[in-house]
Amino acid sequence: YKEVIPLGFESKPLGILDRLKSLVGMKHEENYNIFTYVKSENGEDYRFFVIASNNFIDRHKEIITHAAHKEFVSWCDSQKVYPELWIWHAKGSRIGVVDWIDCTDNGMLICSGMIDSGSVAMIPKLKDFDHVSHGFLGITTKEGHITQYRSYEISLLPGQYAANLGTGVGVNLLKELEM
Repeated sequence: YKEVIPLGFESKPLGILDRLKSLVGMKHEENYNIFTYVKSENGEDYRFFVIASNNFIDRHKEIITHAAHKEFVSWCDSQKVYPELWIWHAKGSRIGVVDWIDCTDNGMLICSGMIDSGSVAMIPKLKDFDHVSHGFLGITTKEGHITQYRSYEISLLPGQYAANLGTGVGVNLLKELEM
């Protein structure tokens, strides 16, 4: 990656696609999945990218509103508190931590961060963990709309266990963001 510049939600001047590409100097034509990791120019650090959530109804008949995602992004950026990357919601399974977060205009919560140096070798072994979920505390209306939340972890897990099927790993991240 080139240079990570922490920017607040309200002050992010570039489009989300340009901001994502600037994290690693990605070219538009390159194919990156919803969960992928890339080696930095120094050859020692690895950065991951995930679509952690969206504003679609999940298997529990709940929806995290677009406004809730935007508020969470703003809170993360102002407080400098970001979720950790875990495996299957298991406490103690941390493999990385988010340091960049944003929400697209169509409600997808995009996260990027650094993979812990001792966890890089584990990533290829998680090929069946093709979806993403996140653990959070939130406020839910009686209609099932989550209007505010604080996510403390983002987990890789098999798709049959994901509450939100819109976080599948096999989708091209850059093409999704352009839609």
